[in-house]
Amino acid sequence: KSVYIMVATSIAAVLNIILNYICIKYYGYMAAAYTTLISFAFLALLQGIMQRKIFEKEIVEKKYIIIISIITVLSC
Repeated sequence: KSVYIMVATSIAAVLNIILNYICIKYYGYMAAAYTTLISFAFLALLQGIMQRKIFEKEIVEKKYIIIISIITVLSC
């Protein structure tokens, strides 16, 4: 089951590298922060999908995820 975590983390890391390569060239070092945020959000999404696949139920309710996501976006 830990293979799912490894795959999700690897995909997010590759996404981060690709986005950094593309965005830093055009927008500078500040783009690295945003691309990392996007990659971590994608990682959270992938791990949520994997969690449902492994446990066949939701551990955290969707309303809490939405509230935390809104707070995170507004704090940026």
